[in-house]
Amino acid sequence: MLLGNWGLAGLLMALPGMVLALVFHEYAHALTATWLGDPTPRLSGRLSLSPQAHLDPLGTILFLVAGFGWAKPVPIAPWRMRWRRWGEVATAAAGPAANLTLAFVLAVLEIWLIRRGFGGPVQQIIGEGFLLNLSFGLFNLLPVPPLDGSAILGGFLSSRQGTILAGLNNYGGLLLLVLVLSGFFWRIFGPVLSTVAVAWQSGAGTMFALFWGRGPG
Repeated sequence: MLLGNWGLAGLLMALPGMVLALVFHEYAHALTATWLGDPTPRLSGRLSLSPQAHLDPLGTILFLVAGFGWAKPVPIAPWRMRWRRWGEVATAAAGPAANLTLAFVLAVLEIWLIRRGFGGPVQQIIGEGFLLNLSFGLFNLLPVPPLDGSAILGGFLSSRQGTILAGLNNYGGLLLLVLVLSGFFWRIFGPVLSTVAVAWQSGAGTMFALFWGRGPG
């Protein structure tokens, strides 16, 4: 998703969903770490839903331009958590889980809007938010440092294997950036995203039918 393809109108419609994706992702990390006994996110001002607390200027711009970006990482102290090893895994998983959950909620909301005849810009903003949260959640599950998936995977590895994975921290971000900007990554990730998007929308349609008695139509 390049800025040139979106255009100014598309950019403005994508902006709310992008902010939601980044803010809820980082807030979920902060909230989970706090629940597990680590005061670091709260003391650093990250236990907040304020975009100012979480957005990184360069990461936000790159997210809009290339569909690949980041927010300010939430500082955590795993040794202060209950169940240190699994606490770190849970904290890492919370970010993508928040995005995937929010994507599902937005999919249900989009169906509700369509059913009520609210199309146009509002429905498009919700639709962009759905896709951005879904893609951000799935992307962060990749087991490549510094993404959350690598921290999740690290919880299941031996100390030696974890050290090897941690050694990729200096190169993983650069590798991801090259793959995304070259377009190669999206040729692989795009079909996966499309398949999961269909499944999420189908699930949202089923949820809508259960609670409102009508399918997505």
